[in-house]
Amino acid sequence: IAKPELMRYLRQVANPFPTNRLAQVAAAASLDDKKHYKKVLKSNQEGKKYLYKELKKLDLFYLPTEANFIFIDLKTNANVIFEKLLKKGVIIRPGK
Repeated sequence: IAKPELMRYLRQVANPFPTNRLAQVAAAASLDDKKHYKKVLKSNQEGKKYLYKELKKLDLFYLPTEANFIFIDLKTNANVIFEKLLKKGVIIRPGK
């Protein structure tokens, strides 16, 4: 129970992909598995390299990152892209 204006703010900053306790325990345990960690890290690095190459082909500006997300200037309203991708089962977090 909270004031509507507080709830609007909390919805804006809340994680859109909340994790349950089981997922958190599994994630923590996976950090101890060095072989798995290296495999996943390599896969993520290769995936980002591929995305960067394809974004360049599309002439889209992006910010290279070490995080698990990439900021991309889509040259259009991000909410339009969000809705189109959502219909295809792809979830993104649109920005402003």
